[in-house]
Amino acid sequence: MNCLKTIYLTREFGKVRLQIIALFISLLVFIISYVPLSFVHGAYQNSEKAIFPFIIAIISMPILHSLVMVLSLSILKKTTKIPFKFTGLKFPAWFCFKGVQLTKVEAFVTGIMPTIILTLPGFLISSQLADYYLYTLLWSSIHLGMTVTNFIYLYYILKSPKKVYIQHLSEGFELLLKQE
Repeated sequence: MNCLKTIYLTREFGKVRLQIIALFISLLVFIISYVPLSFVHGAYQNSEKAIFPFIIAIISMPILHSLVMVLSLSILKKTTKIPFKFTGLKFPAWFCFKGVQLTKVEAFVTGIMPTIILTLPGFLISSQLADYYLYTLLWSSIHLGMTVTNFIYLYYILKSPKKVYIQHLSEGFELLLKQE
């Protein structure tokens, strides 16, 4: 296999810049979706008893995000190595892609799954539950900001040639072409 391109997001954009973009997108999505939902739900009093489960949900968000990616890889019948390490914010996370070669479609499905399984239902729940819409909307907005790097990866994958394979590295990924 020939390496077409190696992509390191933290080297290209910078870790702080990616975090600022994620924070900005989270805030923007929360503000844009909070205003219409507050009109829909009216003058409901937010439940204060949901703050502790909300904090637990925020802390477990990276783990849930990684588990959804592992789930999508297991649905695609890909074997994964799952090393466990702490991220920069000292939250545990699994990084399940080392040594896994994915086709373009498999990489797209794996990258979009956390948004489909976690974020979209969160927005739907916030539109239906008046008592907890603030917490679910905030959680979904934060998770959407967290998936910014996934969408940047998906952008590079969609720009790549049709017969490309994606191999994930510890800090990025490689686009590989098979020799004919």
